[in-house]
Amino acid sequence: MTDTVLTEDHIGKIEIVVNNVTLDCAGFTVNTSTDTGSIGISLIDKKGVRIKNCNIIVSGGGEGIIVIDSHGNRVKRSSVTGGELGFFVGNSHDIELRENTAIGSVLGFLVETSNNSKLKENIATSNFIGFGFSRSNDNELRKNKANNNTFGFSFGDSNDNEIKRNKACNNPSGNFVEVNSTGNDLEDNRFCP
Repeated sequence: MTDTVLTEDHIGKIEIVVNNVTLDCAGFTVNTSTDTGSIGISLIDKKGVRIKNCNIIVSGGGEGIIVIDSHGNRVKRSSVTGGELGFFVGNSHDIELRENTAIGSVLGFLVETSNNSKLKENIATSNFIGFGFSRSNDNELRKNKANNNTFGFSFGDSNDNEIKRNKACNNPSGNFVEVNSTGNDLEDNRFCP
């Protein structure tokens, strides 16, 4: 696979299998299959990859964009609608998610066992959890918005994260929830009813 720019909508999974490439969906849509567990875009054990301008529609209980066992990758200006997971980062570091949107997923953004990553200017709306962190440390969250989810921002066993200038409103079970987490630096965040 080399740098790729989509020229039309795509049905099924896009799997990135090499390092140091860019996938630009150019605003086109990636529709997952209707099979449970289907994936829109997968990035596993890769580095230096850029994903941008993708609109993922997840059918059934699938996942939008997953980044696993990877480092030094960027996902920008993309959206995921529906599914179990919108954006998933697992066992990775130095990942940047910027200007992305998760709508109507169980977990809009989930960062699990991942460190030293950045989430900036993302939006989570109408998910069960907008932004979830599990066993993830030393990450930076800046200028993200979590509105109209059940939970806005949730941290479990996640320490020393920098959480600044985020906004969470109308998340009835909690705008910001911490469980077994210490040293998280909250500054200039806005949490409203």
